[in-house]
Amino acid sequence: KWRGAELTVTVGGNWKAYRARIVQYLRQLAIITPYASLRLDFRGSGSDRRDVRLEFARRTTKVPPVPRATGYHPAALDELLLEQLLRKTAQPSLGAFCRHALQGGPPALMRRVLKEGGFDERTEPLRVADDAARLRRLARLFRDVNCFAPPDASGLAPVGEYNLRLGVEKEVRPTYVATACSPVAAHEGHAFVVEAAVSVGGLREEEEGLRVYRFANRIPLLFEGGADVATIVAKKRVRWAAYKIDVKKERVGVFVSLVSTKIPFKGTSKEYVGEDAHEIHDAIRECLMACGSQLKAQLAKRDLHQRDRDRRKNLLRYVPDVAAALCGVLQTDEDALKKALQRHVDRADLEAVADDGGAPRARVDMRRRAVVRDVVSTRFALRLFAPRGAASRPPDEDEEDEVAPKRKR
Repeated sequence: KWRGAELTVTVGGNWKAYRARIVQYLRQLAIITPYASLRLDFRGSGSDRRDVRLEFARRTTKVPPVPRATGYHPAALDELLLEQLLRKTAQPSLGAFCRHALQGGPPALMRRVLKEGGFDERTEPLRVADDAARLRRLARLFRDVNCFAPPDASGLAPVGEYNLRLGVEKEVRPTYVATACSPVAAHEGHAFVVEAAVSVGGLREEEEGLRVYRFANRIPLLFEGGADVATIVAKKRVRWAAYKIDVKKERVGVFVSLVSTKIPFKGTSKEYVGEDAHEIHDAIRECLMACGSQLKAQLAKRDLHQRDRDRRKNLLRYVPDVAAALCGVLQTDEDALKKALQRHVDRADLEAVADDGGAPRARVDMRRRAVVRDVVSTRFALRLFAPRGAASRPPDEDEEDEVAPKRKR
């Protein structure tokens, strides 16, 4: 039996001009909410009669926890918000208002702060709200006191590293992906959590380079990305080369999700967070560096295997020339010599050696250098094709004189 919620929205607008943005928004929404199934149906009319149907399937059933309602932290109160709370409260005194409407400490701490600030806890909240000077002094007192406990994080509902990884793998299909989550921190009295993911590789239609995807409380942010703190940190504050990531040659995706009770947006568009939010800036940088550290080991192993494949390919490229040069000296079949040389190179391949007992890297390099000497050496071919009983016999002086000119040719 089906359970859940189904929402249907009909919106009028210029589909031809904003189609790409709508598709981009839905795709990023599918990344940050892999537990939801999204579908878009567009029925063309007028000059554009092409129908469009998009569907993003659900990847998991694990839903983030439901946030709990919490009180305001004293450091998050400005004069306007404090006045609104004092006028709406049903508490009879200022002390009772601080104990029930605010978080940050036990009742004894609230009484001590009010007393040292020159406030009587028995004062009516409405009288403080009507007095502009007292209201300003109380708001400054709450901001300046540093003895309050950190903001409560139970009011946050981050998507989680597990869901973020599934969303990235579902929509981007990267070769490598790493995720990280910052501890709970506070900015201007509001708790926040930063979740980040870094992907390498992905769909072929994506362009090479670094792309930043930003989310605020699980809402994709599409505009004014160049001024956002996540974009600035990803492009200017992290040295990706230190983690063996080449942002110019590879498709690198950076996903940053900010979850907070108040997003410190800049401007009226509410599309980006400024770089002056230092706590958020540092949390994003630490998360991206943690993701880079996870990817470094995987990318180093990938580069090592690629170098070994390239080295083996270059080594096999000389096998036909060496076999053709030696067949005249040995007077043997050239095809058989090629196959023997190729088998010898394959036996000394790094992957085979590493799988067989995990030989140290220095020993593998010594063995590979020996193989190179054998391939270009006539003694190897003589030892490989000499008759039985004659392989260990050293050649006499006449044989050496006959072989030497042929080797030069």
